[in-house]
Amino acid sequence: MKKVLILALTLVLALGMMGGSFAFFTDVETSTGNVFTASTLDLLVITDGVEGSPFGTHGATMTETAGGNAVNGFVVFNDLSGYQASGNTGDHGFIYWTITNIGGMTGSLDMTYTRALDDDNGINEPEDWADGDFDGSDGTPGGDLGAHLRIRSEADLDNNGSYETLIQNGGGEGEFVAGYPLGVPVEKLSNIVLNPGQTIKVRFEFRFNADIGGTGVDDNIIQTDTLQLDVNFELLQNAD
Repeated sequence: MKKVLILALTLVLALGMMGGSFAFFTDVETSTGNVFTASTLDLLVITDGVEGSPFGTHGATMTETAGGNAVNGFVVFNDLSGYQASGNTGDHGFIYWTITNIGGMTGSLDMTYTRALDDDNGINEPEDWADGDFDGSDGTPGGDLGAHLRIRSEADLDNNGSYETLIQNGGGEGEFVAGYPLGVPVEKLSNIVLNPGQTIKVRFEFRFNADIGGTGVDDNIIQTDTLQLDVNFELLQNAD
């Protein structure tokens, strides 16, 4: 009988070990607040100065709109003249742009010119007679101002006050705007690296041909004509 009891107790212990559970030490840590934020690529272009000479001599005027971030800046020149006397080479002026990468990543800057508009803007009597016929036309399609206005641009890429990079020269006197196809962007600067916070400056110069009549064309052909030249600055993410 004693042997039977011992066997029964052993069986109970074995069953308890099989049906029981074991606890292990544990520790849980959680990482929260993981946030993904895209960097920024943001170009600020400000028209920060205009100069002209000999403005006032023949009544030419300029109106500057500085613009800013996502705000178009532009300059309007009115009553320009190619008059030449006493060393005067006709109306001549500059536009200055300050260009800054205000974003958080490096980009590559491109700049293009587009001759957006070159129009007669109406024809008065002197312009009508420019081709020798009084017929409501000056003898040419569209405007003629672009064919008598030279432009050139320089860049200060290290922002030290010296415009050391000639964007285009056109023989040193600049290029005639009419050389640009109407409505087609023409690249002038490309792949200029701009790091976050970096600034460069661009100086745009224009001048009338000193003596329009000296080209064999009646000066009156440009009376009332309007020319619009768009300058586009684009900052692209640097692949590097």
